[in-house]
Amino acid sequence: MVRAVWLYSFRDPGWSTQDAVTRVSKLGLNRVFLSLGQTLDHERLDPFDPNADNNYIGQVVGFVQAASNAGIDIHAMTLESPQFTLDAKHASAVQNHVQHILNYNEAQATAATMLKGIHIDTETASTGGEHVWDGVDDSSLDLLLDQYLGLLQAIRIAITTSSQNLEFSALLPWWFNAPAHANTLPHGNATLLARSLDVLVLQDYGGSDGRTTHLDPFGEATYTVAKAPTIIGIGSNYPSSADLVNAENILDAKPWVLPVNYRGTSIFDYEHLPAAPGPAAPSNLVVR
Repeated sequence: MVRAVWLYSFRDPGWSTQDAVTRVSKLGLNRVFLSLGQTLDHERLDPFDPNADNNYIGQVVGFVQAASNAGIDIHAMTLESPQFTLDAKHASAVQNHVQHILNYNEAQATAATMLKGIHIDTETASTGGEHVWDGVDDSSLDLLLDQYLGLLQAIRIAITTSSQNLEFSALLPWWFNAPAHANTLPHGNATLLARSLDVLVLQDYGGSDGRTTHLDPFGEATYTVAKAPTIIGIGSNYPSSADLVNAENILDAKPWVLPVNYRGTSIFDYEHLPAAPGPAAPSNLVVR
């Protein structure tokens, strides 16, 4: 069962690499969606790029190794801008971001320092800012979705061509299926998303106690129509092991959460991960 977190830096002030790993381990987590930033993966991550920052590459290798030693998989999170939805940005998304992640893996001598997946955070809520579907006509919404699906297909081709066994996932905000914008992501389009993605990661952005009320319509579509492997993202202002247990218990009671498709949970936000050292996660986080 996946228990993940979105982590936007393993180099926060006052955090050593091991401290970041320990903070994640303390919650009983086994996956990190690690942000490489909108420019870091382009300018600094590719070991075959003459402009690469070898010190940064070394720090990533060290973090991935330390996490692997603790039983934590690292998935590279990239394309953190709605702009990558647009057709004109797809080539750059693959060549300057996804390909650099693939190149990083190719340069690794051991699986313990390899990234285990590519996770995109291209929240197609707008072409400029965040969450601006309002006032957009249905035909424009359909165009945005079509272009987003094109982005997924381009990334899938790049991963397949590399022959790397990487999981491909995408963060999909709850407002993709908001009731006020029923045409944004009709139930049938969950199936289209699942054709290019290995895992759909649905994010609620709310419910600090682990509730996922915003996700019910989208979740139901994802599970019952697309039958897609799904991770449920939950908001937690100060995440704790108890939050995860509570969220998982709530999800277990959802009629649309089918065990065959449910892959686990991911928490937000990273800034309030418990400081290390601390007590270990309770045993009921280890085996459900």
